Amino acid sequence: MSLANPNTFAILTDESPVVTINDGGAFSIIGSGGTGHMINVQAGGDMELSNPGTGTVVTVSGNSSDWDIVVSDGAVIELIGPNGENVFLTAEAAAQQVVFDDGSADLQILGTGDSAVIDFGGQTVTDTQMDVDLSPEPVTQTVTVTADITPLDLPDNVDILRLQVEGDATISEITGASLTDIIVTGDSNLVIQEPLPSGVELVDARAMLGDLRVVYPNENDFTHLGGIGDDFVVVAANGLDDADMVDGGAGSNDVLSLFESIDGGAGVTNIEVIALADGGVSLDLVNDLPNNAPDSDTNGDASFDSDDLFILFEAGSHDEAGETSTIANFNADNDFKQLNVRQLGVDDFADFEVNQNGANLELTSPEDFEGTIVLANTLQADINGDDFLFSVVG
Repeated sequence: MSLANPNTFAILTDESPVVTINDGGAFSIIGSGGTGHMINVQAGGDMELSNPGTGTVVTVSGNSSDWDIVVSDGAVIELIGPNGENVFLTAEAAAQQVVFDDGSADLQILGTGDSAVIDFGGQTVTDTQMDVDLSPEPVTQTVTVTADITPLDLPDNVDILRLQVEGDATISEITGASLTDIIVTGDSNLVIQEPLPSGVELVDARAMLGDLRVVYPNENDFTHLGGIGDDFVVVAANGLDDADMVDGGAGSNDVLSLFESIDGGAGVTNIEVIALADGGVSLDLVNDLPNNAPDSDTNGDASFDSDDLFILFEAGSHDEAGETSTIANFNADNDFKQLNVRQLGVDDFADFEVNQNGANLELTSPEDFEGTIVLANTLQADINGDDFLFSVVG
């Protein structure tokens, strides 16, 4: 060991499981028996410990960021404190816990032979002195997707998932308790059916050439970065707010599907189709989407201008009487001009009954579309049949 001038010697046994080292103390301790020893090193105390035993806990004074760590000799590490404290510990295969004011870390040897390393809470300790860092490097797992996966279960310690998509595929569900980031690459199409784990904050598909469908539970703020292909982004609950980001990327038919109305859509960009998936969802085309600039070649329709946007009512979204969606600022003052009804048996504008109700238009249909579309602040004189595209899509 390396403590220059110890002034107290102690042996830890079942009868002496706790040792406290006060300011000025310099203890040389041998753990010759028993388990669960506890050593408290106060500010200004020094200590060396050999043969620590199983379950030893060493408590030191101060935050982890105030301490440095370095390999002293072989498996012996030195912790250097903010007040000049020197704490020498011998790393073994069994973990020893070191507790700081702001957290704790396990000291142990991982691996064997030439591959063995001294690990301190996920930090590899070397003979170069470094700051103690209780934030370990994220754990990444790469999965090559060539066929359907049902489901993709990740270990609980995986933080980042890299999906290399090399064949059109569907993943029924992704599970992972610590998962925060998903990075998708490849030239094929991928559908992820079930909502992502609630802790996912980022899906980065900017390097993906194929199409991607993903469902966010939206329990936390999230960022979606779309790729070259067409993205279908479903927000299953808790309407978008300004802390969320959905960038459809370079595709010309990127869809944002909403089950609840938008609370704030400043982070929505490069989306060509807004799909209202539930009968109660409403949308303000100006204030909810202040920064969205759809691709001018939406759905391959060359007549679209750079600000045109499809509004899509999904199958079943208005299949009960009384379901109403309000579209605000749908008028001649902006270029949002296409409504699209999907798989509801409505083929053209004539199938809808259009009633002027004060400043609003109300659209209803005797067909399968049982609900009502309200165009707020819109006069019938300001629109015509070209403003609507009713068709059976997909």
